[in-house]
Amino acid sequence: MQSYSELLITYLVNAYTQGTGWQSIAQAVRPFVSGHVTDIGGGLGFLANELRGTDVTVVERDALACGYLRTHHEPNVHLLQGDAHRLQPERRKGDVICCNYGSLLENLVLARKWGDRNLIVIARDAEGHRFHEGTRPNPACRMRLLLQSLSIPYQERRIVADMGQPFHDQEEVQAFSLLYGHTGKYPLQRREGEFPLWLPMVRPVSLLVVSIDDIPDLVAKSTLLVEGEQGVGKSTFVGKLAASADGGFLTKRVEGKVYLNPLGEALYDDGHLVGICGKGGIPQQFDRLGVQFLQKPCTLRVMDELGFMESEADEFQRRVLQAAKDPVPTIAVIKPCRTPLLEAIRSCPSAVTIHFSMENRDAWAQEMERAAQSIPEWPLCERLRTRSGL
Repeated sequence: MQSYSELLITYLVNAYTQGTGWQSIAQAVRPFVSGHVTDIGGGLGFLANELRGTDVTVVERDALACGYLRTHHEPNVHLLQGDAHRLQPERRKGDVICCNYGSLLENLVLARKWGDRNLIVIARDAEGHRFHEGTRPNPACRMRLLLQSLSIPYQERRIVADMGQPFHDQEEVQAFSLLYGHTGKYPLQRREGEFPLWLPMVRPVSLLVVSIDDIPDLVAKSTLLVEGEQGVGKSTFVGKLAASADGGFLTKRVEGKVYLNPLGEALYDDGHLVGICGKGGIPQQFDRLGVQFLQKPCTLRVMDELGFMESEADEFQRRVLQAAKDPVPTIAVIKPCRTPLLEAIRSCPSAVTIHFSMENRDAWAQEMERAAQSIPEWPLCERLRTRSGL
């Protein structure tokens, strides 16, 4: 989240009043909003102020940002100070904007809470940062990958915004450089007026527009299904997420044999053998071991992985489906195949599926780490945070 200071606010205000970036973003937003807009984490209210003619509520928790906005807002802009997760709207209404705010999953949760029309996610569409040194991932690219892997349809509009920074003198440039931890020299330009020094910065920006009706109610989802082809890193991803899980099971293939183990153990003997590649599963072993592992009370469960070898293990399948439906936060790895069990799990109202791939696995690793810290109302994220230390 943006951490404001008096100095940072001064720089941001100068950039807003001397540049055109926020006007360009507001112009791109207008076709997607109608009626009331809630701007989550709206900061100093620059975008809200540019949406003239639209009723905008800015939800912001930073005290310094709110102090500025109280005295620098257009008549159509209203401030609601506090945490968007803890505040309660009178009712869900209109569109929701999340501009450079939080994780995508957090945006989706807050959109369902505050709005009933569109979610407009605004993100930088380039690597790096405007003023920091070093490389940083492209947030818009990450969000595209995440929306696609959740099967959430979206519209997109890409623009270029002039987000340059003006300065009165070199002393101000140096202070700005220290503020952003920049050790090199900025490519400054000279121009006429109150701010004779100008740091040009033209940045591509993407607007990702999602109908709130298409957003799953993540807070009500107790089971996260991670579906993907073999070798894309599903188990590695889940293993990091649920490092401290206290229930469920893990499968491991060794030299063509498949073994089932409780968490924290790696026993590759006949007592834990549940299948042989090319020959199928051993139903009685699934029914004995799997049921035993799933009967253990727990607060965070892992099921890695489910596919077709258990197709004849009726009791094990019953227990797996029961686990997918109960309120215990659960992460389940599933193969991209069609079996009656997997179809039943996918259709559970308590389950949400992410389609995991080589292209999006880094995005998902980063996303879940951020979501675990930022979505207290989703029991799965809260449990990941408290048990895994994310």
